[in-house]
Amino acid sequence: MDIHNNHLGLPSTKWPSVCRYEAFLSFRGGDVRGGFVEFLYEGLADSGIIAFIDHRGIEIGENIMRMILKVIGHTQICIPIFSKDFASSKSCLKEVEKMVKCDRTIMPIFYDVSPSVVGEQKESYQQSFRDHVAKGVPLTTINNWKKALQIVSRRRGWELEKFQDRQRVLINEVVSTVRRLLRKDDLHVTAHLVGMDQPVQEVMRKLGVGHENGEVIRGQTVKGKRVVEISGLPGIGKSTLATVVYNKIHHLFEGKSFLREVEQTRLLSLQENLVGGLQKRAYTFKSPAEGTDFIKYKFGDLRVLIILDDVSDFKQVNSLAGDLSWFGPGSRIIVISRRSNLVDDCNLVPMTSTSNSTVNNCDDIIIEKYELKQMNSDHAFQLFCSVLREKPLKKEFSSLACEIILAAGRIPLVIEVVGSILRGKDIKFWKEALDRLNREPYTKEVKRILKSRYEDLDKNAREIFLDIACFFVGKDKTIPSYMWEACKYDPYRGIDELHDLSLVKTRENNTLWMNNQLKVLGRDIVREENPSEPFKRSRLWNQEDIEPVLNERKDWQDVAVEALSATFDKPHLFPKCRFFCDFSKFRYLKMNHAIVKAYKQSAKSSREDFFLRRLKWLEWQGCNDISNLLALDMSKLIILDLSGSTSTNWQCWKQIMKVR
Repeated sequence: MDIHNNHLGLPSTKWPSVCRYEAFLSFRGGDVRGGFVEFLYEGLADSGIIAFIDHRGIEIGENIMRMILKVIGHTQICIPIFSKDFASSKSCLKEVEKMVKCDRTIMPIFYDVSPSVVGEQKESYQQSFRDHVAKGVPLTTINNWKKALQIVSRRRGWELEKFQDRQRVLINEVVSTVRRLLRKDDLHVTAHLVGMDQPVQEVMRKLGVGHENGEVIRGQTVKGKRVVEISGLPGIGKSTLATVVYNKIHHLFEGKSFLREVEQTRLLSLQENLVGGLQKRAYTFKSPAEGTDFIKYKFGDLRVLIILDDVSDFKQVNSLAGDLSWFGPGSRIIVISRRSNLVDDCNLVPMTSTSNSTVNNCDDIIIEKYELKQMNSDHAFQLFCSVLREKPLKKEFSSLACEIILAAGRIPLVIEVVGSILRGKDIKFWKEALDRLNREPYTKEVKRILKSRYEDLDKNAREIFLDIACFFVGKDKTIPSYMWEACKYDPYRGIDELHDLSLVKTRENNTLWMNNQLKVLGRDIVREENPSEPFKRSRLWNQEDIEPVLNERKDWQDVAVEALSATFDKPHLFPKCRFFCDFSKFRYLKMNHAIVKAYKQSAKSSREDFFLRRLKWLEWQGCNDISNLLALDMSKLIILDLSGSTSTNWQCWKQIMKVR
């Protein structure tokens, strides 16, 4: 950098004790006319980039030059501005040589010369080197400078003469490129990023962004307009996925905004944040209506990238980005949805649909969906080890780690929380953690995130969710659906809602599947109905809770149990009438090896004398005396399973069938 020419418009440079510059500008002062360097420096500074520039107009001495070269060695990006007289400055040539030697990211600007003039040292550059030779500069030094110029001239940069609007457009592009290389617009991503390569590539494909080996192809212009919905289990990494994609592609857009916690944030604040992000300055609105009108008519020519995180209803989107006609060609909207198929409500017509995409025939608008799947075991183990900062794990911890990962449901959020707590801990802490993972959500934050989905359910869907968590994971959904229908729980709608919120899946053979942590959550919700008195809970499945309830008589008017599954290792004898008299709210009862003393009905008994009048499902495996069933009101019974019964009382069998 030649500093014989003073640039009065620039602030003075102070030498830092430690180099903290992000960009280094090298130029021949008086030769870069029209304030170009000043405007470039100010553009970088306004964009938050700390650039080094020396302009104090003093004669460079040995110590100053050494410090300048030290700055280059510690600066990531170097921008040499080649002008006709650049090579006449030994300082500038030394700087370029240092950039090459330190293998910096070099982004040349060819101000009023072509790359060939710089690389081949033609015209004014040829004369400058003749002058250096005449002044006694060693030939070795001359050759080093020439080689450095040749290398830099082949680097991708900018030629001012190719820009129609000349300096302004060029400066904007330089600033934008420097920001991208410095990742200035990047959002924070967890340090423990595992298993994201394939999902990132798939989302970029759905966004219509060209990529190769996971990286965006440079120089492309995205076309059309697209909305992509990302759904999946809570805590599975949807926001992380969207953030990684945002960091890779945001430079393709003229405006970008990432709105988090849409569900929790006031609409007016969301609108102000959206506009502020797209225009890079603060905005305030008096009302949501004013905000919507502003968004509608302000960005019609702007290519935007908008990400809306934690959306539960498309009505939340309508006042922010409800219609892609509000934005310019090439715009993209990513909706991180709490429920799948949410973008089906997008206001785009007419449309044609395919398996996972919807196309607007008029405006080249495509709506895509992507469900982020559960981590595979290898990636989950890799993530756990990464959080623990131990590779490989000690032998005695490895098998326990696999159990912990399984109990955590292979949910990244839970794995990271558990791993960070267990880092450096003794094996007894690991065993305790495993027990807790199978008993209750590991932390309050994990519980809050998982439970937020449950709270989105309507009342009937919540009942179905809790039933599945307590009794029906791995079961054919057809059979409990009969009971839910009899209970007026609207099972078709309820299960569909559970599917949409990724709380339950229907797998092969029509079986119900639920992530282990969601099962743990469901059971914890039931347990919290009354932590100290199990008989006041709606459901019982744990044998430690069931046996005291069945054996210890209390004030049974308060019994709230409506569903119970009791599995005993050996025959259990319970007090007379306990199942019949004390559990009047039963709608589901499953038990095996249970021996209950029969309640003998008299011949004059009326319907009012029968018990368990709400019972819809009775599964009594190994029932040794089916005469017990004659005491029950079976008029509302939908499912009766007496498999394994040893009773040969055919008269009772006939009476039971007659009652049904």
